[in-house]
Amino acid sequence: GEWRYDQKHRKYAVAVEYAIPQLPTTENGVYRFSRAIPGIGETTARRIASKYKKGFLLPNGECPDVDRLMATVKGLRECKASSLYTAIRKLNSTGELTRVLKNCVPGQTIRNIAARYGTTSVEVVANDPYRLYLDRVVQFQTADEIATQMGYSPTESKRIRACIISQIRQRKERRAAIIAEKELVLNGSIQMLNLPEQLISDEFNAMFKERQLVSAGKYC
Repeated sequence: GEWRYDQKHRKYAVAVEYAIPQLPTTENGVYRFSRAIPGIGETTARRIASKYKKGFLLPNGECPDVDRLMATVKGLRECKASSLYTAIRKLNSTGELTRVLKNCVPGQTIRNIAARYGTTSVEVVANDPYRLYLDRVVQFQTADEIATQMGYSPTESKRIRACIISQIRQRKERRAAIIAEKELVLNGSIQMLNLPEQLISDEFNAMFKERQLVSAGKYC
């Protein structure tokens, strides 16, 4: 975050941009965390806290799964154990996602990604950051910045294909039509990616063969 002057209170305050969520590490923290989960009442939350006084992390660094939660907490039914397990995983995932992306994209973007993909957020970002654009979670440029942060090559096939789709989408939005001229799409992709024309043309043709793209002539 950064220091900003608060006009309302007439003093400087820290405007938080990134906050890395962490699992509770005290008995009271575990109780409050558990109590905030829908379906878990005060009695059950206290039972959970009494068994995980130092937090949910096990000696091996992993979090307890549903079966372990049910086995260690008396009277914890499967539905509540599942809700608790999901909440633990989601918080862990959001924290890890923030650590990975905090120097790359704004905090709101991280929250949007976490809201869209939940516990699989880190996996999605690591395996295919361009999926964030294809799923309309972020703009292509943002997905490209994340991919660079993750070490993707500028000539990565997924990058070129996502850019081609972005050019098609742009023209569709401008013209309110589903048809985009091939040359305009290729030229736009070349300018955006700054890559050789042949490389982009090869990916375009491959997408056509795989029927990710189709010729408008088939429908005219």
